Amino acid sequence: MGRIETFEDIKRLVEDHIEENMYVEFKKEFLRPANRIVKEIVAFANARGGELIIGIEERDGTAAGLSPIEKRPGIREQIAQVIDTNTDPKLEDYEIIVIDDEEDTSKAYVVVRVKKSPKAPHMDTSSHKYYIRRGNRAEPMIDNEVRGLLFRRGIMRNLLMEIESNIELIIKTIQFVDGILYSEPKKRKPYLFVPLKEEAWRSFIYSGYSYIAPPEVLNKLTSAYNLIHEVNSIINAVNVHPYINMYSNINVTTPIDENYPTIGEYVPSLIRDKLMEISKELHEVKELLLLGD
Repeated sequence: MGRIETFEDIKRLVEDHIEENMYVEFKKEFLRPANRIVKEIVAFANARGGELIIGIEERDGTAAGLSPIEKRPGIREQIAQVIDTNTDPKLEDYEIIVIDDEEDTSKAYVVVRVKKSPKAPHMDTSSHKYYIRRGNRAEPMIDNEVRGLLFRRGIMRNLLMEIESNIELIIKTIQFVDGILYSEPKKRKPYLFVPLKEEAWRSFIYSGYSYIAPPEVLNKLTSAYNLIHEVNSIINAVNVHPYINMYSNINVTTPIDENYPTIGEYVPSLIRDKLMEISKELHEVKELLLLGD
């Protein structure tokens, strides 16, 4: 089943007898009290995301008929307010779509599309419970599940903070290196690079979450941090030298050697190139983490 966007999509749910599942929940009406829909919303956010579709009558978990609700002004804002005031932490990554009933323009269907949340677990504060989607139902989470998601949220927050800090440091380092490269070799002063941070990455690995992380996220993270480790190995090396000579075992950087050789690769330039690669990959993985993939 694809994304629900049009009246034809709504009708097809009934015509094809679509069943409620991990990603779809049907509601016949906008329940009273309105915050009763929050249970379903947080369950999707705490699992893999999904869609709550209001205006579909279900029978034994199967879409059985169209039951559009009254199309009243401000319904989208009303639902958003219910979600915003009854979730903790506040749920942010969701979309509310109002679809007109083409057979009765005074009626409509509402689709609440929720993404998997990087801030999970979210509590339904109207019941003070955490819910998660299991099969075709929203069920209360057990203590171990809540603690596990809280631990994951802490690790992911630290990882994002570290990525943002490294991106900022990379920008400053590249600007510094550009200044060095524009100077004549004899006029260059001793300098020292600041290593990029790796602590949150190590916590992520040791926590075991690397085994369940989506492959695309894990691959991007691993690639970026392999480059970070490579650059830090150069920066932190004991025997420093401004050039790398392919015929020697020197593979390091920092202060200027007055007797620099005339061959080899100048290390600030090498580091700059690697930092450009790292920056690109960190921006990509940051977007993936913010999307909760």
